[in-house]
Amino acid sequence: MATADLSPAPIRPAPQQLAAQLRAGSHPATPCCSSPSRSPIRVPTCRLLALLAFTSRAQRLGDLLQALAESTREEVSLRLRIETSRASVAERGPHRGRLLRGVRRGLAVLARSYSRPFGSAEGQVVLLA
Repeated sequence: MATADLSPAPIRPAPQQLAAQLRAGSHPATPCCSSPSRSPIRVPTCRLLALLAFTSRAQRLGDLLQALAESTREEVSLRLRIETSRASVAERGPHRGRLLRGVRRGLAVLARSYSRPFGSAEGQVVLLA
């Protein structure tokens, strides 16, 4: 409740509303955070934390936050590995294209007899097949 006014401007109304409901003595966590459609908080992790903070599991909130941090670290690590893999695949694409163009040009210049059969109509049919 103390940090509701310090939250970032785009999301400030949701924590302020939640804090106002808590100050009024209502228990908003269960109805507003358990259902995404009725929740003023749009981030699933924040809804989960708000729900856990005001339920019987609040005593174990430290353990839950630690587990959430570990899970988040694992997810970020996985996403970084995936992005690195995608970047290396994307980087190799232009190199393969240049290599294939080079081979094609080399065959056209150095091994004309290799590509001669494909210059006829029958050769084009073979290439299509």
